[in-house]
Amino acid sequence: MAKMPKMVADWRREKREAKQKQKEEKARREKLLAEARERFGSTVDPRSPKFLEMVAEIEKEEKK
Repeated sequence: MAKMPKMVADWRREKREAKQKQKEEKARREKLLAEARERFGSTVDPRSPKFLEMVAEIEKEEKK
């Protein structure tokens, strides 16, 4: 039981980090969808080959 406060603090930190990562991923996805809408002129399904190709192209540019 002596380790309980540390365990709770670690758990809370992990939850906070996971929530932050999820929020960042959602923002990234929204940004990509907005860019796809702008490029293609209409709403694009995130599973479509055109969208996936665009995402791969953007990630390739970011790595440079």
